[in-house]
Amino acid sequence: MSEDKRNSFVMGRNRVLRTTAGHTIEFKKGEPTYVPPEIHEEATAAGAVPEDEAAFLEAQKEPPKKVVPTGNDRKDTIMTAMQIMVERNAREDFGANGLPTMKNLQKECNFDIDAKERDAIWKELQEQLKGAE
Repeated sequence: MSEDKRNSFVMGRNRVLRTTAGHTIEFKKGEPTYVPPEIHEEATAAGAVPEDEAAFLEAQKEPPKKVVPTGNDRKDTIMTAMQIMVERNAREDFGANGLPTMKNLQKECNFDIDAKERDAIWKELQEQLKGAE
C-alpha cells in the first residue's frame, strides 16, 4: 500500500477536526484527506476511516444489481409468479378484468413486465389450468 493511501482518511460528512496535538484538519464529505500518522487514532475516533476502507464500505452499500431473466427463464418466472398469485387468491392481486395487476405481478417477479407479455402468459396459464381439471 502506498504511503499516500495509508495517510488518507475519509469522513461521511463535512467536519473540522481539531486534535490534542494542535492539528486542524478540514474534511469534506467523501473526499480523501491527508492525516499525519501521529493523529490517525484521533481521526478514527472522530469517525474518519482510511481511504481504502472507505472505498470498501461504499462498495458494500451498493445495492445488488438486478438480474432480469430472458427467454424461457423470463416466461417461467412470470408464470410462476402468476401461479403464486392464483394460489394466494388475494383480491388486490387482480384487477376488475380478472388479470393480475401489473404492479403486484412486477413486485412478485422483481422486474418490469409489459401488458402484452402479461396477457399472453396469463392466457397460456389459463389454458394449462383448464387442461389440468
